[in-house]
Amino acid sequence: SHLGGDDSLAACYPAPFELPLDHVDRTREEARLGRIWEHLGFRHYLDGVFVCDPAAGELDRALNELTNVCVTNFARTGLLRTYSHLDA
Repeated sequence: SHLGGDDSLAACYPAPFELPLDHVDRTREEARLGRIWEHLGFRHYLDGVFVCDPAAGELDRALNELTNVCVTNFARTGLLRTYSHLDA
């Protein structure tokens, strides 16, 4: 599924379930994921649940910013030239 302007709300819970972590590490990683999601426009709602209103534009802005950073870093390292054939 994807987020789009027609969606009224997206909710998620930071659960790094694929990592075998003890309680302290899991708490730290959940907080870390929460900070990343906040950068993308999600806001802490209740009991660790984060929500985002895609129509507010924060998610699109953050994803565009992230894309620009990736493209800039790829260009700086020469990787953009390596993968430029994929745009064709």
